[in-house]
Amino acid sequence: MTPDWLKLKRVAKGTKRPQDPSSAASSPTPPVSTPQQTPSVPTAASSGQESSSPSLQERLWNRAYDELKRSDPKIIESYERILSAELYRHESASAPGPTENLIGRTQETRWDQMKHLVQAGLDRTQKEAFVKHKIEGKLQAVLSTKELAEKAIQAAPRAAVAWVGVSLWLEMLSSPVTEAGFNRRGIAYVLSKMAWYWDMASLLLDENRSDSFTGLQDELESHIGQLYQKLLLYQIRSICLYHRSRTTTVLRDVVKADNWSGQLDDIKDAEAAVLSYIEQFNTEQMKLHLQNLATDAKSREKQLDNICSILQDQTREQKTRHQDDEDKRCLRDLCVTDPRHDKKTLQDAKGGLLKDSFRWILEHDDFLRWRHDEHSRLLWIKGDPGKGKTMLLCGIIDELSPSTSLDGQGSTPCLLSYFFCQNTDSRINSAIAVLRGLIYMLVLQEPVLISHVRKEYDLRGKALFEGVNSWAALFEILSNILQDQRVESAYVIIDALDECTTDLQRLLKFIVDMSAASPRFKWIVSSRNWPDIEEQLDIAARKVRLCLELNDRSISAAVGFYISHKVRQLAQLKKYDEATRKAVHDHLSANAQGTFLWVSLSFRPGWILYTSECWVRLSTQTTPSYAETS
Repeated sequence: MTPDWLKLKRVAKGTKRPQDPSSAASSPTPPVSTPQQTPSVPTAASSGQESSSPSLQERLWNRAYDELKRSDPKIIESYERILSAELYRHESASAPGPTENLIGRTQETRWDQMKHLVQAGLDRTQKEAFVKHKIEGKLQAVLSTKELAEKAIQAAPRAAVAWVGVSLWLEMLSSPVTEAGFNRRGIAYVLSKMAWYWDMASLLLDENRSDSFTGLQDELESHIGQLYQKLLLYQIRSICLYHRSRTTTVLRDVVKADNWSGQLDDIKDAEAAVLSYIEQFNTEQMKLHLQNLATDAKSREKQLDNICSILQDQTREQKTRHQDDEDKRCLRDLCVTDPRHDKKTLQDAKGGLLKDSFRWILEHDDFLRWRHDEHSRLLWIKGDPGKGKTMLLCGIIDELSPSTSLDGQGSTPCLLSYFFCQNTDSRINSAIAVLRGLIYMLVLQEPVLISHVRKEYDLRGKALFEGVNSWAALFEILSNILQDQRVESAYVIIDALDECTTDLQRLLKFIVDMSAASPRFKWIVSSRNWPDIEEQLDIAARKVRLCLELNDRSISAAVGFYISHKVRQLAQLKKYDEATRKAVHDHLSANAQGTFLWVSLSFRPGWILYTSECWVRLSTQTTPSYAETS
């Protein structure tokens, strides 16, 4: 049956809360309708509670709650604001609920409200259980706790204060909680023992017991009351923490996400104190019953732990897999190119990535200093055309990828974002395109970062990424991502700065500023030896400069590996004899002049080396040198 106070709320939409709830009349004056819907707080007369004396459990649990209200009023105030908001959930899923405390000041009103909250929470848990397909039978522990709560409320409805927190806990355990400090396993422990906590009062505090046990009963009642207070406080603190970032009803200074183990130890100490008094009773039947309850609690705790583990796994999966339609639309509009595809296209165009041609840089002192020294945040690889800068960066990306989230195998949550500028492609030769590509790759690996994009995208749509103001918007978005504490570390790589033909100076300044601002991000950039690029990057305070002209021996060796590899492929394709293969190899080596450019051009379709064997012999005399091609 719907409580009278809830019926009154539905009829009296917009009723303001009386200043003194306990003095409200049982038949309130019809209210004046206002835009904001607020429930009238029920009075004793409207609650429908019988006037019979409360049972033992009802008396103990309500006394424990009232003691907490006196000893810790701030946390109870926040808790009751949350419960007040929960009273709105049946009206509208989107309703924010009231920010004032609507929990009744009379016991009768509070009993009725608490009972309603328990039943509503248990109903939601039942619905949630049926959609958790991955957990399947392991949700039995949640459902059995739900059944226990329902039976307890039927037997002692005025003790609903003990089960409101439980019903909210069950709902919390059924959701992928990400709140920092949220203590699933502590909650699982307390939930698993609720039957033990509930039954101990009726077993040990038999009011018909002999007078010789009266003093012992009083002591035991005191210890059980203290245990109930600690249990309620543990429930209330965890619920306030869970709701802290979801609603404005929680006073920010009354709950902290720390010392859960200490609070759980307090509960266990209180349990031990109660158990020590149990030993002084001689009823073996009583001890056996409590022992059975403890055994059931252990089994339930293990099942709840399994649920915790599964839900945590679901949370991790959802982090990388789940994006709603709006997120996907935002990503599509953001994406000007997928740098992963650009990388593959560039590698294929240059005949593939040969590890022997870039291995040297991975062992270079400058690269190792950049990688391992936390103060070295920017590595600038500079060199003339044909030195293989792009392939070096492709090799570095392949080296870093396994330790990042990019390929899904990284042991640490490190991100990797990169971009290849190409002056012949108008889509990817501007500073704006670079920022779009970097943001795109970061969001792909850490979907929660899309919130920084959606904040503006939801207002402006695709226009956010285009037009005269797009640089300012993208600058702010990427800056916010770089400062987001959810990103523990990241590598950012930009190839061919000299091929950024629009807003290069803006991009250079951004790189210099960001490499200095965030110690969690490390940068690699490459470019030709252009004075205007050098002028800007020289300002960077924490950079490492790697000049390819100062590493001629390593470059020449890399070119040699590349020539040997390509000639071997060509010889197999054209079935060259050893003399022809050697002639081609020697000719290429003699004319390469320590660069990849001329060699790669020589192997393009249409060049002499792709013709018949007789032309190959001729090509050793007529193929132009590197100096002529550059």
